[in-house]
Amino acid sequence: MGAGYQWLDTERTKLALEAGPSYVYTNYYTQATEHNLAARLVTKFDYWIWQHAVQFFNYNEFYPSLERYENSFLRSQLGLRFPLVDKFLATAQWNLDWNGNPPPGKVKLDQTVILSLGYRW
Repeated sequence: MGAGYQWLDTERTKLALEAGPSYVYTNYYTQATEHNLAARLVTKFDYWIWQHAVQFFNYNEFYPSLERYENSFLRSQLGLRFPLVDKFLATAQWNLDWNGNPPPGKVKLDQTVILSLGYRW
């Protein structure tokens, strides 16, 4: 539940923002289940650096806990897309996941670099 708005929607640039309340339920295998109220804040940005050749993208989803900030978490994707032939594309992407209160033995910050080939439907 929430509201969103498409601030920019041109052939070159797209920017959308969303916000609203959220209920987070986390079921861990090694510790007690957690649940809390949170806000949900989302940004989606796409920008053609070179039209139809290189596209920059950045998507962020942040859940700040309304009860204990330590229960907040963030997911972020940043990268470049390269359209190939037809609807095939290559992507170079950096994912960042931050958890303010990870389970024992886990880190707060997880980063992944992805190089992929895909097909856009």
